[in-house]
This record gives sequence, structure tokens and C-alpha cells, in this order.
Amino acid sequence: MKVGFYIPGYEHVGIGYLSAALKQAGHETIGFFDPMICNEGIFRNRLSARVLDLEDYVVEQIVQSDLHLLAFSVVTNNYPRICRIARKVKKRRGIKTVFGGIHCSSVPDQVIKNPDVDFLVVGEGEEAIVDLANQLETSGDVRGIPNLWHKVDGEVLSSPPRPLVEDLDALPFPDREVFYRAAPAFLRKSCPVTATRGWPFACTFCRNSWMRSLYKGKGRWRRRRSVDNVLRELEAVRDAYDGYDIVRFWDDVFIDDRKWLREFAAQYPQVIGTPFFCFGQSKFIDEESVALLERAGCRELNIGVESVDEGARRTLLHRADSNEEITRAIDLVRPTRIFLSTGNLLRLPGQTIDDALHVAQFYSENRVDLPHAYYFQYYPSTKIVSIAVDRGLLTDSQVADIENPQEGKGSFWIPEEDGRRADFSRVRTLIHLTPVLPQKLIRRMIERGWWRFLPSLDLYPLVFFPMTLIKRLRTGKRFAAQNYTAFRYLQVMLACGLKKAALLVKRRFRE
Repeated sequence: MKVGFYIPGYEHVGIGYLSAALKQAGHETIGFFDPMICNEGIFRNRLSARVLDLEDYVVEQIVQSDLHLLAFSVVTNNYPRICRIARKVKKRRGIKTVFGGIHCSSVPDQVIKNPDVDFLVVGEGEEAIVDLANQLETSGDVRGIPNLWHKVDGEVLSSPPRPLVEDLDALPFPDREVFYRAAPAFLRKSCPVTATRGWPFACTFCRNSWMRSLYKGKGRWRRRRSVDNVLRELEAVRDAYDGYDIVRFWDDVFIDDRKWLREFAAQYPQVIGTPFFCFGQSKFIDEESVALLERAGCRELNIGVESVDEGARRTLLHRADSNEEITRAIDLVRPTRIFLSTGNLLRLPGQTIDDALHVAQFYSENRVDLPHAYYFQYYPSTKIVSIAVDRGLLTDSQVADIENPQEGKGSFWIPEEDGRRADFSRVRTLIHLTPVLPQKLIRRMIERGWWRFLPSLDLYPLVFFPMTLIKRLRTGKRFAAQNYTAFRYLQVMLACGLKKAALLVKRRFRE
């Protein structure tokens, strides 16, 4: 059976694992890459995204292929777009579709109602998608497949998840070819990889607040590959595709197992030696862990701070780390060669503009190389949705929008009045400027309200590269760059424009 994967924007490790499992079982796979230019998270501009959108081009590729099954890995943010693509494909050709991923696992009862969804996989899907392909190729009877939801004569049938795969080394390495054949060659310069599964904490705002309960009693939740297995994968990718410039470990937290980290730091420089990016957490950062990361060749460490308000961090986000621990972690990493970035959430439920200004004040006093400030988004079935409902911050209709987002509504975040939204944008810019502005200036901007003179437009793409360049000149530290440079981005924009023009000409001749 030939299975196609829709690949939005960048390389997805999860899709690689699914494709590898299918190939190991004797099936064929193909990827359909949608660059989502100006809408993939690096740079957002609605007009440019609409002009350069290749949605119909991707649909045309899918329709013209010889697929038997079309697979979508879905997050809440791209759910409306994926539904639209599936609808367009179904309208022209009756390809069976299977939806999976975080959004589908969080609200399967909502997603399965979509008439363009034939099958739905809940939870980890390597074994389920192989079972589905096997059954569709033979008897066609998919009843009883664990993790699978489907419809028979309008009736929804579902099976509970199977036990977790506890030995991650037993899984085949993610298939890179399904992505590399479809995407621009320069996207190979970054090698995404995961060494673990299962977040060890119970934060209220992410998938792990409900995923752990989905698998209760079905195996060990926190799992880790062996160092040898991770290094063999990186060797295989390097040898097959002429190397890479950066390795990006996408694990929610990479450094929580000290014994594993010691072994990794001893072997990685000799076997691979390529600079890498990883996520950390302040509770696991001490003198030894920082020294191990530096010895291994860590180029950038990102610490999830989320909020500098300890009360909100504990009662709203269920994060137990203290400001003292965060400050100590920053102080330990700052003198090293490691580029230190942090993740921070703005527009949290109940957060005021003064609360957001405290974030800027915190980073003026505790300097990091790059404090990322993201706007908080509600995601289905997370505990923070229930907390917001209990506090009267969300209505039932808003919860319904979060669970079933519609195109153009921005329903995974709750709209605010224009003035408040503009002020948050200004504070966000101030936070991003804290690495390069003098501390006294930041304090005066906050105390005297000068921050209100900052533009309300999103300046992040404009300030990001100059700031990282200034940091490099001052300290010698380099951030773990994405595959896209400004020139490469322009290249892809031009390619998208040409493909869009060709598609329009082709349609005109058809008419």
C-alpha cells in the first residue's frame, strides 16, 4: 500500500517515525511538502502568506498521485488548514484519510465527526498506522485495531490505546527520505532528533497534562533511548545526506537523566561533534550539567521559564521551579560558550500589562542571550482550560471553539480588546530588546511609561537577527540557527510564486 504524508512547513520527527514503521512493514510512503511561507512560524504576514500560498498546488500533487491512504499529523494551529486540504482532495478524488497527532488525540470525538476524516489514530501511532495499512490492503476490516477510531454507516467505533512502546531503541530510525525528497535541499542542514518520550512533569498548558492519563496503566510514561542508539541514528543521517550544520534535540527536557547525560557528553564529541540545540529546565541545571553540556558541544540551551510570577507559575501552570532556581540557572550558563535562550508566555489567563512588564524587568536584571516571548494559546483538553472556566475566564462557547477551531477565528487563543493587545505587543518588543538595551534605560522605560512609544507591530523578525549578531560580536556566542537564512527564505518565496503562477496558468487553460 502507498501512504502519503502531508508535511507542513518543516521536518516532523513524528512523521518520520510513522513512515519508517510503514516501510519496515513493506509499504511505500511519499511526502507532500507545504512550505506555508510567511505562515510557518519564522515570519508571519497575512498578505504575503495568501499571495504565496501553495495549498492548491499541494492538493494537485496529491490528487495526481497514486496514493491509497493520505495521512495528516495534526496540531490545533493547523487543523482548519488540514481539514480544508482533506476536503479539496476528497472532492476531486476519494482517497481514504487518516488523521492523527496531538489535536486528534485530545478531542477525537470532535475530529471523527468531520466527514473528510475516515480514520483517526489516538496516541502514539507507529503500530496503529501499520495495522491500518495492513488491514486496508488485505481484508479491509479495521475493527478492533488498538488506538484506532473509524466510522461504519455513520456509527463511530473506537478501540482503546495499546500499551506504550517502552524500549524506544526497538523502533526503526525516523525516515528522512519522505521529507528530503519533497522539501528544498538546504532544509537538510538541520537534523531534528528526539531522545525521549513523555514529559516528566504535569504542566497545565501542554499536551502532557492529558496524555499521561490516556496511557495510565499502559506502561512507563517517561522513556529514553540509549546514547548508542541516538548516536547511530545521527551517524546514519550524516553519512546518507552529506552531513548537517546543527543537531536539534526536540525533547521537552533533554538533561533530566544525569547518568545518561554523562555518557552522552563523553561520546557525542568523538562520534558526531556537530553543535547542538536542546531544551533544559532550571531544576536540572547545576554546575555539573552545564559543564557536561559545554563539553558535549551544546551551542544553544533553551530554558522554559514561562512566567516570572511565582504564584502564577505554581497555581496556574503547575510548575514548581522558583525564581531563585531560574536565576541560578541563568547565572551558571551565562559565563559559558552556550547561547542561552528562554521561553516566556504572555497573555496568560489573568495576566495584566504590569505583569508582562515585570518580565522585561526580570530580564534586564538577569541577562540571557535571547528571551523568547510567545503569546499563550489554549489547547484542547489541557488542565488550564478547566482552570480558566472555573475562574470565569472562558465561556462554554469559547471552549467549543478551542476544541473545534474554525478558519479565521483564531479560536485556540481568546481575542482581546485592541488596546490591550497592542500594549502586549509593545511589551513583547521590549522583552526581546532586553539583551542589548542598558538596564537603566529599561527601568526608566518601565517607570516612566516610555515603552508605550514602541510600535505595536510585531517587530520580532526585524530585531531577531540584529540582536543575535550583536551578541555574537560581543560574546562570541552563536545561536542555533534555523535552516532558513534571509536569502534562502527569499529563494523559497520566489519558488512559491512561480509554482503559484504555473498553477493559475494551468487552470486558465483548463477553462
